[in-house]
Amino acid sequence: MAGEHVWRRVIAVQALLAERNVDALVLLLQEGVNWESVYYLSGFRGTSGALLVTGDDAVLVTDGRYLAQARRQSPFSLVPQEGQGLLDVLGDLLRRRHLKSVGFEGDKVSFATY
Repeated sequence: MAGEHVWRRVIAVQALLAERNVDALVLLLQEGVNWESVYYLSGFRGTSGALLVTGDDAVLVTDGRYLAQARRQSPFSLVPQEGQGLLDVLGDLLRRRHLKSVGFEGDKVSFATY
């Protein structure tokens, strides 16, 4: 998937985030579940990862099994899990960036996971 095409989709999401006063959107991809949303917005077709879209950035988190694939498929910055759990790395990113209002797909992610 061409990086320019993916960035256009992310820019549309960023506009919605600004319009709704939301700091970020998180899409989770765990054990192949929810690959469609992550693929649509990032171009990444692995089976484990997370996409974090903020008002000015998009970051893909994945483990070492998928780093080379993610580099080929997605134009976004990559954050390797480096032995940490996916949700732990994602939580660290949210805290470090001081993101308070975070959207997620309610039909794909439980509120408890959020």
